[in-house]
Amino acid sequence: MKPVPTRPPHTVRDTDAADSLELFVITAVASILAVRGYLHLAVYPQVAAGTLHIAHMLWGGLFMLVAIVMLITFWNPRIRRGATMLAGIGWGTFIDELGKFITKDNDYFFQPTFALIYVSFVILLIIFRALARPESFSPEEIEVNEQLRDHLSTADKATSITGRAGNFVLRRRAQVRSVYEYFSAKPWFDELLIGIFVSVALLNLIKVGWYWWTERTLVSDISPFELAIAIASGGLVWLGILNLRRSRLAAMRWFQRSSVVTLLLATPLQFYHHQLGALVGFSGTLSLYIVLRYAIRNEEKTQLKL
Repeated sequence: MKPVPTRPPHTVRDTDAADSLELFVITAVASILAVRGYLHLAVYPQVAAGTLHIAHMLWGGLFMLVAIVMLITFWNPRIRRGATMLAGIGWGTFIDELGKFITKDNDYFFQPTFALIYVSFVILLIIFRALARPESFSPEEIEVNEQLRDHLSTADKATSITGRAGNFVLRRRAQVRSVYEYFSAKPWFDELLIGIFVSVALLNLIKVGWYWWTERTLVSDISPFELAIAIASGGLVWLGILNLRRSRLAAMRWFQRSSVVTLLLATPLQFYHHQLGALVGFSGTLSLYIVLRYAIRNEEKTQLKL
């Protein structure tokens, strides 16, 4: 067993940080989509008077300022959660205008913008995961968090707030787990798993290969790389299939690696080429990754019970 790291008291982390950071990213992404959707439907109106133009990134800065004030001022869990959401909305509204500030002509529609925004979120998630891995919390940090929550519950009855929410989450997790256990016990579950990932890998390979072959003169600098990514992702799926008969858990981990390759390498290029049009493929890959991550956790728990 790996030794649990210890941290000096002045660097104690919040054990709920992972949930808060996840909420921050979700609200940031939602705000970008909401802003882009609204501007498209409203034919890109401008809040302006004379020579002045109020960019919506300023509203993002205002939201982040309010969130900072709330986080500095209050310990209440509900207020801190609200501040996290405001910070996410602010960051999304701010970074949405990235194209204006990296081009000489302030081009909001600069083609690589969505790819750069996506990469920034990937970097944020990697940093967040490193900061808030559950297994990295020391006993001292866990104890400090428990004591703090006890004091807060005494001061403002926070348990009546967080307790109900916690019970609701636990019930939903138990329901989802029971559904997964029901279907994973079926004899056709492994075949379904293979079918899904083989289909996705083949579709990606065929799509990229087709564009590379028919339109390579237009995107010759990028398409060979995309083809290589599709081949690598498909190879990882094949390794998963080879491992499935030996270990479902090992196969799932290979399938997950295939999804990670697509999310980290292929998706930025798709956003570069298609911008908002890449959301459909991204949503499908992300959904597969989330389902796989949950399935892997359940398989790990099942093996621990054996």
